[in-house]
Amino acid sequence: MAYLPVHLITLELPNGIIIQGLEVIAADLGDAEVLIGMDVITRGDLAVTNADGFTQFSFRTPSQGHIDFTAESDPGGRPAEPPTP
Repeated sequence: MAYLPVHLITLELPNGIIIQGLEVIAADLGDAEVLIGMDVITRGDLAVTNADGFTQFSFRTPSQGHIDFTAESDPGGRPAEPPTP
């Protein structure tokens, strides 16, 4: 079994959010530059959109509320209730 070295990094997102103390490994991700894991995603709100063929990533912390694309696409729909912890 091969072991990969673990690096401790500080991640700075384009909007200025800084997340310190992330444990990462280096890997060949093809065309991708970084793979964002649940250890980052669960710290705030994440949205990925692809309008007009342009993929955009947006992240904010702390979380400010639920984003529900299903409710937005159904004019008579209600936002889904968040799951009970």
